[in-house]
Amino acid sequence: MTQQQALIDLQERISHQDAALQELTKVVLAQEDQIKRLKSALISMKQELQEVALSSPAQAGNEPPPHY
Repeated sequence: MTQQQALIDLQERISHQDAALQELTKVVLAQEDQIKRLKSALISMKQELQEVALSSPAQAGNEPPPHY
């Protein structure tokens, strides 16, 4: 293999690695956005659950259900 061919091979490898890196960056950014949305949804659900628990303390206690 000549030096010229070796240089071309290295340039091709770098090009492929750059493309792979760009694709992985896109995936990481998409996952970051999804994690942010999921965290926000979780916080909202926790707040709603706390509001429900505070608004109906009888159901949160150890009282039997109404059909007993």
